[in-house]
Amino acid sequence: MNPDEMLVGSLALCFALVSFLIAVGSWSAPYQLRTFQAVAKRHGKTAARIVWVLISLAFLGVGVAVLLGLRPSYAKLSTGLSCSCGDCCHKLAEIGETSFSRPRSTQIRASNVMV
Repeated sequence: MNPDEMLVGSLALCFALVSFLIAVGSWSAPYQLRTFQAVAKRHGKTAARIVWVLISLAFLGVGVAVLLGLRPSYAKLSTGLSCSCGDCCHKLAEIGETSFSRPRSTQIRASNVMV
């Protein structure tokens, strides 16, 4: 498993835990956010708590999916410039080398320069 995936997955699980604790706890500061104030005004504080639970479930799902390495079929793990589709990556690397290369020698002539 890639260390980046471990970091993202564990952060998502931490966010899931925090948002679940917000939903079931008595901490009122998160309910001062504009979105949750609007939900609480319109549907009540119970609905705002349900929104926090839904957020925690979404974070939980994302964290578990990332840690298990689940990906859509079109998402492939990047392995650098090597690819199975031919020389496209190598051609892009060559284009990048020639398009943005610096001149080999640069001469600066300064006359009457005071130091």
